[in-house]
Amino acid sequence: MSVIVRELNPAVYKVGGLVKALPLIWGLEDWVQGGGVGDNRVQFIFQNGNDLQYVLSRGPWFVNGWIVALNQWCPNPYRSFLNQIPFWIRIRGFPIHLLKKQAIESLVKPLGHVDKVEIHAKNS
Repeated sequence: MSVIVRELNPAVYKVGGLVKALPLIWGLEDWVQGGGVGDNRVQFIFQNGNDLQYVLSRGPWFVNGWIVALNQWCPNPYRSFLNQIPFWIRIRGFPIHLLKKQAIESLVKPLGHVDKVEIHAKNS
């Protein structure tokens, strides 16, 4: 039960900094062990699956204001492993006359792949 973390700005922080910082950020400093595993990557080993799921489901994670890529370890990683960071975006105050799926998709498309668009007119 482990995750691999990739630092996206090695000029700002080093692998050792991630090993120290992330368990504190997660509130799991006594329950997770970390160590460097290659170019700008750290592996964290968890003592139980609930802590692992907590970390995977609560991201994205930031260290000193910089986002880190994180995913569960797998023996044969897929091509985009640690090259994508999924996150949720909420846009408030969107003009009601533009509150259409196409308009929203064109707005967020430059950020990357869009999995899903939900429109809630009364909360906009």
